[in-house]
Amino acid sequence: MSDLERQDDEIFAIENICSPNQFRYKKKTNIECFFSVSCELANENVLIDYKNVTKKVYIKYLPPVRLYVQLPKDYPSASPPKYNIAINWLTPWQVSLTCQKLDKLWQRNESNEILFIWLEFLKSDLLNFLHIEDILEVSYLMELYENPDDEFLLEVLNWTDERVVYGGLFLNPIERLKEYNESRDRFEFESQFHLCDICFCTSAGQMCIRVDGCNHAFCKACILQYLTMKINERYVLIQCPAADCKVKMKCSQIRGICSTELFQKYEEYLFEKQILNMKKLNLVYCPRRFCQKAVYVKIGESLASCPACEYNFCAFCFKVYHGVSACEMDSKEKLQLIKEYESADLAKKKFLDKKYGRHQIRQIVEKQLTNEYLQKNTKACPTCGVVTAKLTGCNLMTCSHCHSQFCWLCNSKIVSNDEYEHFKSTTNGPCSGRLFEPIDNQIDDFDPEVDNGYDIVPNWNLDMFLNMLHARH
Repeated sequence: MSDLERQDDEIFAIENICSPNQFRYKKKTNIECFFSVSCELANENVLIDYKNVTKKVYIKYLPPVRLYVQLPKDYPSASPPKYNIAINWLTPWQVSLTCQKLDKLWQRNESNEILFIWLEFLKSDLLNFLHIEDILEVSYLMELYENPDDEFLLEVLNWTDERVVYGGLFLNPIERLKEYNESRDRFEFESQFHLCDICFCTSAGQMCIRVDGCNHAFCKACILQYLTMKINERYVLIQCPAADCKVKMKCSQIRGICSTELFQKYEEYLFEKQILNMKKLNLVYCPRRFCQKAVYVKIGESLASCPACEYNFCAFCFKVYHGVSACEMDSKEKLQLIKEYESADLAKKKFLDKKYGRHQIRQIVEKQLTNEYLQKNTKACPTCGVVTAKLTGCNLMTCSHCHSQFCWLCNSKIVSNDEYEHFKSTTNGPCSGRLFEPIDNQIDDFDPEVDNGYDIVPNWNLDMFLNMLHARH
């Protein structure tokens, strides 16, 4: 049998195996073939992986592998087929490895028909050969899409097998994969028959609607009647009509099912509902720089969930959500909080109590009062730095920690043999003659057994302070 006869037999066999969408050919000087091969996934779904992805994307249909083949006159007895291949969801080096694998398959089956072997490999073994099971890595393709002028990324293309064909290389690979998956999924649904969950009749897929999110199927007549009833009853959150299903139907899908007049009525009810809800919601924005989407939060609630990137954050401080723990503050913010709390009305105080927690506000006030007391009534030892308070007596101080002596008035260390010289000499400036000068907070007749109310921050004072702030309004 001649090579041309063997080619005709091979083409005839493949034509009877593949559908017109999977295989086409034409005869010129040589036979030219076009194959569209869908890869079989090892698992039901594959995860699209990218280092900066904010939301997981799963697909169950990959775009087909495109194989363009030209059969030489001496194929298959002497020469292999000439081919070009396009796999737009793989990296250039992965497609180059695929070319090498096709070449090896020919070498193993030299002088035999190879097209069907190639098709079976691309269909059943390609993903396993490239170690793609449940994750498809598209980081390089996304980097090329986001940085089309990057010299290093472009240089990689120069190392690729010359038989590799690129199509849509600088388009968003994730969006292309999602679009194909949705299109293929819709095609598969419309090519089958489905049982309506309302009337329990079987209808062709083209006469049915599948609810997004739960995939329950209904005939178009039943779902339209259901939506008409719900809209006339002024429902704006319309659930899937399947029993025990809680999935809410999307506005875009409702628009595609309803007539223009019915959907306009639905939009009016939806707008009225949104106006009422706006009075109960605060509008904040996602703090992630690459997102910045609007997020609605119930007034008084702290948990905000971005619908775009699924980031959960605090609606008050915009940091990652911290549950019942109070928002963190630096020292300036704490001082500002005390001033704001003191001047706020009752409603504002309740809001601040909820935002920061009354316990934390109490702690901030306690610390602030302590700091104010220490700054006003204590001084640090010039030798060791230990804080010392003076209640009574002369201005010559002895540190209880390091036992060095210093002047309470000017806080200078006294090293003279005569420690009182600092207060007697007329050359010692403002401290001369002021050894027994009293201070503003000095307590006469101090008795350590008597509680004079001079604790640094007494509890009764804190309660009085907070209650006083509330009582002012």
